[in-house]
Amino acid sequence: MFLLKLQVGKDSSLPKDRLGQNSERTQRKDAKAVEESVEALSQEQRESFGQILNRCGVIKINVPGLPEGKAELGKALIQIVRRTRVENTREYTPNVIEPSFGIGRIFYCLLEHVYWHRPGDEARGVLSIPPLVAPSKVLIVPLSHSPGFASHVKKLSSRLRTLGISHTVDDSSASIGKRYARNDELGTPFGITIDFDSLKDDTITLRERDTMKQIRASVDDVLGAVVSLVNGSELWTDVLKRLPEFLGQSEDE
Repeated sequence: MFLLKLQVGKDSSLPKDRLGQNSERTQRKDAKAVEESVEALSQEQRESFGQILNRCGVIKINVPGLPEGKAELGKALIQIVRRTRVENTREYTPNVIEPSFGIGRIFYCLLEHVYWHRPGDEARGVLSIPPLVAPSKVLIVPLSHSPGFASHVKKLSSRLRTLGISHTVDDSSASIGKRYARNDELGTPFGITIDFDSLKDDTITLRERDTMKQIRASVDDVLGAVVSLVNGSELWTDVLKRLPEFLGQSEDE
């Protein structure tokens, strides 16, 4: 690298033969223009001017704004030397750390890990949200729209509301299997079916979402099981051990 040391117009007492023929005109008022022109020289130009300066003792540099358009600089005004500068560099690989982890990402991960399809039926999706965090805990499914069913649904819904169990009622005309299937995909963990036997003996069936197994018992026993399952004090396998499994109701009806 060629470094420049410039002293323009700072020593007007130097002999004319040391400054160059036009050095008298290179006064302090022209120093800035001369300095800018010198600094604008490329490394190749500096090397060339350095050789001329050593050989002839004076160089001519184009300086816009001067009357002749050039400035003659002698060794007393400019020095061009070549120096090697050592620069220490430190190489590193940039890394980006993104510490933000909002509730949206956590919720997406939860859904990603609990969503699956029934074996052999890709159309039946299941969202296996734990009962403790499921928005709706129980689905009430009446098999008929007759007045007797409506009163049972109303009574059961009132008791669930008193127990603090969130629930929904699906009394549409779709089959019981379709009603259960669409609520399985919504993540509802349990389903209570009110059928014609419920009007006779006040028993109901309780269905578990993931296994699709059902138990049949009195309303009090079923509601007690629902409370235990929702608050986590009991598992579905525990309920199957103490309450009879029900095999009579097909979801294809």
